[in-house]
Amino acid sequence: TLVYQQYSAVTNALPSQDTVATELKKYLYSTEVDQYELFQTRKSLMFLCQNVMYNYNYINGVYIFMPNGSYVSYGRGTDLKLDYKPFDDKWYKKTIEKNGQLYIGDVNVKDFIYNARNSIAFSRALYDVDTREFLGVLMLDCSLDIFAGLDNVIIPDITNIYLINGKGEILFDDTKDKIGRYLSSDILEKVLDVNEGSFTSDTGDFLTVFKSFPSNNWKLVAFISINELNREFAATGKLIIFIAG
Repeated sequence: TLVYQQYSAVTNALPSQDTVATELKKYLYSTEVDQYELFQTRKSLMFLCQNVMYNYNYINGVYIFMPNGSYVSYGRGTDLKLDYKPFDDKWYKKTIEKNGQLYIGDVNVKDFIYNARNSIAFSRALYDVDTREFLGVLMLDCSLDIFAGLDNVIIPDITNIYLINGKGEILFDDTKDKIGRYLSSDILEKVLDVNEGSFTSDTGDFLTVFKSFPSNNWKLVAFISINELNREFAATGKLIIFIAG
């Protein structure tokens, strides 16, 4: 449940499309970058974007890209690399294909951002609400701390938990050493096309529990050691009996 809340928080954290769109309309028919106008836009949106970053400390940066190649950015100790143009990048093209819906990128190091580390980006194309003309793309780059609450809901030495995308790629795991790998094919074929469920391993040693996110193709998958779980509950039961004495 916690990671669903974090995911919803990100979608809510995206600055108001109407607010940003008002500023971007200035550049609708502009092919050249007016640095003073860009400075004024950055100043106008500064409070809004910095407030978003203040409220969600896992957001590394807020970036707004315009069709003429200019951009405004607000980073937490980071920024876009000089003269970066996103037009040929996969994440940008996929965002445009979404026609205003949220696009969730891969977990990786963004080579177009200074001081980049493994992160996940959320982006959305912006349009004029009246004419539906394309105004630009808004992107939030988030650290993996967005998933920080996941390892609070597991029992150490008993549970391993993974967040995977629709291809089975691991976006997050409680040990943080399997990010970017894929779930094993025997597990993947049982969870990919099903919204939620559980099953035990062939040996009976592990219980696998999984659940889909409501609005994208992510899944939360937990592996629970049945032997360790039984041992834990047995010890707890003995303690209760001893205390109740």
